[in-house]
Amino acid sequence: MKRILTLIVFIAATALAVNAQNIYHTWILGVSTNYTDFHVIDQKLGDQFSNAVWMGKQLPTMLRVGRMVNSSFVLTGVLSTVTLDAEKLNEIPLQKNVTSDFFWKVGGQIEYKFANGYLLNETSWFDPYLFVGFSGSTIDETTYASFPMGVGFNVWPLKYLGLNFQGSYDYVFDFNDYMNYSAGLVIRFGDMADKDKDLIPNKIDACPDIFGVAEFQGCPDYDGDGVTDSLDLCPKTYGIASANGCPDFDKDGIPDAKDECPCEAGLEENNGCPDTDDDDVLDKVNNFPNQPDTNDDDVLNEVNNYPDLPDTDGDGVLDKVDNCPDQPGSAATYGCPDADGDGIPDEYDNCPKEPGLKSNDGCPETKQPDIIPIPLPNSIEIHEKNIVFGSNSSVIHKSSTKSLDAILKIIKQNPNTKYTIHGHTDNTGPEDYNEYLSRARANAVKKYFTNRGIANNRLEAKGFGSKSPVATNNTPEGRAENRRVEINEK
Repeated sequence: MKRILTLIVFIAATALAVNAQNIYHTWILGVSTNYTDFHVIDQKLGDQFSNAVWMGKQLPTMLRVGRMVNSSFVLTGVLSTVTLDAEKLNEIPLQKNVTSDFFWKVGGQIEYKFANGYLLNETSWFDPYLFVGFSGSTIDETTYASFPMGVGFNVWPLKYLGLNFQGSYDYVFDFNDYMNYSAGLVIRFGDMADKDKDLIPNKIDACPDIFGVAEFQGCPDYDGDGVTDSLDLCPKTYGIASANGCPDFDKDGIPDAKDECPCEAGLEENNGCPDTDDDDVLDKVNNFPNQPDTNDDDVLNEVNNYPDLPDTDGDGVLDKVDNCPDQPGSAATYGCPDADGDGIPDEYDNCPKEPGLKSNDGCPETKQPDIIPIPLPNSIEIHEKNIVFGSNSSVIHKSSTKSLDAILKIIKQNPNTKYTIHGHTDNTGPEDYNEYLSRARANAVKKYFTNRGIANNRLEAKGFGSKSPVATNNTPEGRAENRRVEINEK
């Protein structure tokens, strides 16, 4: 009856308790001082601790090695020894007299961790557990099967080093039961389980089989636009969250691929185009979106000599007789532009800024058309070497602003030229991640330019990972050269 009562007390005590490795360190090693008490079992409940007779040594006498099975359970092997006091033991009505003072215990136990992410945080400094096990207890040179059950807890004042306390009731077959107590030091070690090698433990990785980022609990963001691939309608193209991960230059929530006015914020019912005055004439074809224009020719009624007949370019030449209805011109050239007023439309005038002769293609008789060389952007290569990113990041370092602005100036000086932005990395890390990082960095540079007025269709961003090195990857200097962004004419 006393055995049953003692067992109930232990179970009740452990149930009230609010080992433990965690998701980052899956192994534990403990060294403890170890004590036993055979007297307490046959005493009244109120006397069990006040009259306890603990037997043991001051030196470490218990070794524990444990390995996590999952976040809640740990398998632990136990080896312990105690020096008994045979004279005191024989004062108890034992089933057999004891003549030897050596006591050995070898076995294993399964532990249920409270710091499992459900009851307590997995990285909690207070780390309690319950356990049951099976062991062999060697008493007086005879080994008896026994079942230990009890409670323990670790306290972690340091990241890897902690204190352990454990107490158990050991039910012994063919011999008296006993209480076993221990106190000592524990260390935890071992690498975390990380199947996809993204440095996010499987336990908290929402996509444990796919290389991902911490921002999305281990799930991937292939194009680096801040929208996880599972929600990204354009997972391979840099975009924005309001367009579900697709490109949206004007940020009106309509992806560029479906936006007929990708550079101006508009309405979905107008396919992305604006209509400020709500006159059913889209702003892109309305030069006066806030004032009346009866015939929709983009010439205000108050200055239109023909308000009921269209004159789209407002040059006084009605569209029906205007050879260039979208460009202001003159009556002499049937509505087409003639900058120098020589009666020859600019389109056919080789010298549009100087009056000339039709027989000389619009140039003065003594002058031939000028050929103006266009300077090439030779300095881009110099500046692109100064584009720097944070380590393992697609965020552009502030020190790069001066070089990026210099390249931006060159791009603006060549409005008819398109450019490629190619990202490259060294061969450190998985190739899939290198491709993702190089592409994200190229897109970051592209976004820098488009945010400052460069049309999206003039820039093409790609990432090549480590496939195109310009130097050896066997030295730090070579790898540094290979981590680069190249900008070239398309």
